Amino acid sequence: MSEQVDTLTVEGFSWTNVDSPTRTVLDELNREYAFHHLSIDDCLSVNQRPKIDEYDDYVFIILYFPHEVKHDDEYKIVLERVDIFIGQDFFKSALFGYVSHSGSSVQARGCL
Repeated sequence: MSEQVDTLTVEGFSWTNVDSPTRTVLDELNREYAFHHLSIDDCLSVNQRPKIDEYDDYVFIILYFPHEVKHDDEYKIVLERVDIFIGQDFFKSALFGYVSHSGSSVQARGCL
């Protein structure tokens, strides 16, 4: 499935959301914001622990959220991942799994 990129800017603050990010999309964001290469690598890595990394110009956060899914008439709890870059005038989120395919864009969510 290809990634979907949505951006919303309000009063100089920009929120960009990327569903299922690829190296290409993250490299494009990196050219604009100069994220540390380890943050980009962590964002692309499948096996990451929840964490918070502080850098000079931004904070990088990996979070997991429980989500219930039905499979073969049984419900299971799965963990879905959200990676976040937060800076003075930006919020960049990368969504993985169910949260990345919930069918709504940044603008449609009514956020900000």
